[in-house]
Amino acid sequence: MARSQEPESSPNRERRNPWRWVGLTVGSALVIGSIGVAWRSWVIAQHRLPGWVAEALSKALDRPVEIGDLQAIGPGGLRFGPSSIPPTATDPDTLSLAAIDIRFNLLELLQRQLNLTIEFNQVDAYLEQNDEGDWLDLEIEPRN
Repeated sequence: MARSQEPESSPNRERRNPWRWVGLTVGSALVIGSIGVAWRSWVIAQHRLPGWVAEALSKALDRPVEIGDLQAIGPGGLRFGPSSIPPTATDPDTLSLAAIDIRFNLLELLQRQLNLTIEFNQVDAYLEQNDEGDWLDLEIEPRN
């Protein structure tokens, strides 16, 4: 009697197949969800981050600051496009920049502090000397 060479289905193989499909489904959902979260985070950063940075710089400099669009974001910094500090009714000084780079150390966030390094690129400025003979009236605290 000749025996046919049909593959026998083992009980282990039948039990593994449903788990494989569950793993693929859960893994695919996680990948798609992660892409969605990353995209939504980028959209929020594009729309809200320039306003937050402009507000913080305006408060620190006691002058209105106009920040350009977010051009790049990375684990250690941000880059904003063309920005400016326009003249005011009481101060004709102006500043225009090709870009602003803001660098930081993410590990400092774990200690609930964040020291920023702000770099202005391709600066074009107009400064007018005031009545006291000063060119700039800024009080910036030095780093310790």
